Amino acid sequence: MLLLFGMSAAKALDAPPESSEAKPYPLTPSPCEGLDATPELFEAKSYPLTLTASVLGGYESNPTLLGDDLALPKGQSARGFGFFLTDNIVDFDWQAPDKLNEVDLSYEYTQVFYEGLSGTDEGDHEWKAKYRQVFNYIWSSVITADDKLVTFDGHSFSNKAWICPEIDWQPVAHYKTKVMSTFANYDTFFTATIPEQDPTAKSVSFEVYEEAELGKFSVIKVTPGFLHIVNSADGSDYDYNRNLFQIKLETNFDQIGAPWNNIHGTLKFIHFIDRYNHPNSHAGFAFARRDDENLVDLLLTYDLFHGRGHIQTFSLTMEYKYIRNDSNLPEFNYVDHIISAGCTFLLQ
Repeated sequence: MLLLFGMSAAKALDAPPESSEAKPYPLTPSPCEGLDATPELFEAKSYPLTLTASVLGGYESNPTLLGDDLALPKGQSARGFGFFLTDNIVDFDWQAPDKLNEVDLSYEYTQVFYEGLSGTDEGDHEWKAKYRQVFNYIWSSVITADDKLVTFDGHSFSNKAWICPEIDWQPVAHYKTKVMSTFANYDTFFTATIPEQDPTAKSVSFEVYEEAELGKFSVIKVTPGFLHIVNSADGSDYDYNRNLFQIKLETNFDQIGAPWNNIHGTLKFIHFIDRYNHPNSHAGFAFARRDDENLVDLLLTYDLFHGRGHIQTFSLTMEYKYIRNDSNLPEFNYVDHIISAGCTFLLQ
């Protein structure tokens, strides 16, 4: 399922690499990083090679994350803009005959176009490799390596590479604990005009997620989680510590029957607490930045049909996202609403 995030070059500068990318940078979330990226144990596929193609359109009320009380910058005609997005994933999955070892390789290309907003058409190229080993019926491990190149209007903007080891403990069928850590390196393809605003950085995180399936046929899955990250940047404006708290609800109507088994829903709430380590250049170096952000995301999908030739699934998607950031620096106080709708093909 496609999760849409607002984005722009301005917000990319304001969001250095972080172990949770549920903040609106980059355009798509990354593995092992926060709510949308909690790695799932791989599921066996009837075909080792799949192609997922998604297209959608929508409206974003504040794609540049402009501060609440700030005037429109020169050349920007409005706060909100419509957009069109396409996302394509090629995935190869191999599983050993004993089902104790599995490898998953994928490439994803995502492109977004904003109508009437220049300089913000983001393209992401992401290469990902996962290896999973099952030790016994309780313990398993996953290690993920990822590299993402971000471009704006076709020009290289940044590159992020990271590795994420994970240990999973599942004592019973309906409960699982995941413990992981992400080690990331973030580079940019531009020179910061103010050295303190250079977002080039290294980061490390510690993350814990609990999964519990509730109700008859496990119709609801609840995933609370906690993340702590330390980001060490070349520019002092981006040295910070983050704590993240999340709750995620997912529906599973597969055992109930039509038409409910074709409906899938996800509701997420994430709270960020960001504390920066040094006096900020935007404040004239008078004090350090402090941010608190809330994010609410509702995603609904409906499968129109399954198993027609090489089309495994054709789905319709609707999503609404609300982002509110409160900061002691006025230029970082903003609200963003994103609504989108589209469709997804899964081809074998």
